[in-house]
Amino acid sequence: LFAKEKNYLLGLKFKDFIKEKINEKILIIGDPIIDILRFVKPSGKSNKNNIIATRFIKEEENLGGALLSLNFLSQFFKNIDYYFIGNKNDLNYIKKYLNKNISIKIIPSENKIIKKIRYINDYSLDKFFQVNENENANINVPQKIKEKLLGVLKKNLYKYNQIIIFDYGYNYNFKKLNLLLQKYSNKLVVNCQSNSFNFGFNLASKYKKSLILSLDENEMRLMSQDMHSPLENVIKKNTHIFKRTKIVLITQGRKGCFILNKNKLYFIPTIIKQNIDTTGCGDIFLSTFSALNFSQKFNLKEKVIVSHVAAGIHANELG
Repeated sequence: LFAKEKNYLLGLKFKDFIKEKINEKILIIGDPIIDILRFVKPSGKSNKNNIIATRFIKEEENLGGALLSLNFLSQFFKNIDYYFIGNKNDLNYIKKYLNKNISIKIIPSENKIIKKIRYINDYSLDKFFQVNENENANINVPQKIKEKLLGVLKKNLYKYNQIIIFDYGYNYNFKKLNLLLQKYSNKLVVNCQSNSFNFGFNLASKYKKSLILSLDENEMRLMSQDMHSPLENVIKKNTHIFKRTKIVLITQGRKGCFILNKNKLYFIPTIIKQNIDTTGCGDIFLSTFSALNFSQKFNLKEKVIVSHVAAGIHANELG
């Protein structure tokens, strides 16, 4: 009963929190991704090949990568800026789906937006396989484009109350940008991810200092080179990695999340256990936490609980 009462009061605090949008100025940096879901119906095994034959049913497109968090955070903030490296056709496409209070600053480039195409069983919603397009984006971005981005950021970063980077190891993964952002570590929020493209090569340890750093269990184990020890022990043995980071969030999917703050380690279990699609849950979790971090109404554990709820709701939607 006491727990239910506490959660009820937390709900009231959150309801009060979202009555008015936050007036602080925030910047989002990170790769735009289009998530394409192609629903198919299995027909059976191919007669000539050792593969499953399927019949196409329908296709659905969703904003992914930094775009997912942009739209989500625009519900909390009055104005958000986003720096986009890409071409005008892709810019016009994503503009149709982004909320109106998002201001896009374009750095023109010929590289194409990354597309992640997942083939899904129309009945069970199980994923068969994934095809990625334009994933070598960073190679296609000329050095002069990167320098242009750096020049614009150097003139404007001081204006923002919070800077969030979603580092997926593509366009925004280069050393000079990393070093520039860390000059504003007191307002820097980092989500540094390992994926199928950069696995083992895009480690969060490259961000030596920040306000908030978010990573998942696999990323923590890669950083510490410890595959088997209990995660709690892994974190405790490697707190020196985070000595210049104020809050570290290490997520464990449906299990929960460890929080490292002022050399104290906490664990908060997830609230919603059931899930349909976990793609983007880490982004929603961090986005919620970063928004709540502007409020004095919530303590550290409450921020994580609300972030768990947001990620859990997102996990129960496909795409």
